[in-house]
Amino acid sequence: MHNLRYELHYRGIACIILTQLLGFLFYHEKILGQIWARSWGKTLADLQPTPLHFATSILASLLLFLGMEWLFQNAVLRKGFLFTVSLMVWMFFVAGTLVTHYKFLNLALSTAIIDAIKEFFCIYLTGAIVLLKRESLADSMDRMNPYSRSKVKANR
Repeated sequence: MHNLRYELHYRGIACIILTQLLGFLFYHEKILGQIWARSWGKTLADLQPTPLHFATSILASLLLFLGMEWLFQNAVLRKGFLFTVSLMVWMFFVAGTLVTHYKFLNLALSTAIIDAIKEFFCIYLTGAIVLLKRESLADSMDRMNPYSRSKVKANR
């Protein structure tokens, strides 16, 4: 259990760092930053982040990691599962909400599209990190669970 807890911490920190880096790159002025700022009717200089912006982004990254960890822990894994789950989480929980809220704020659709695409990449990368050590995590969880399938089969 001790190693499992540290492994979760390291992977959670890796997710936070990667999603922050992805946001930095995605909204960089030479990539999509200028287009994104214009769609808000602003310039990049008008949209300078504060520490609170970074704190909420870090919290959102942590919650995404914990949610994906729970989802993959409780789901049956099969080939292509990471892309499918990432797409479903994005489609059902992120894309529609962003588009709806942004339209209510009278923002350009391009703003929602840019943000939604960036969020898909964050979800996908987080899922990939969650699944990095999946086999060893599954084995660890199996050993800790007295009702695991392997133990039930062995007792029959």
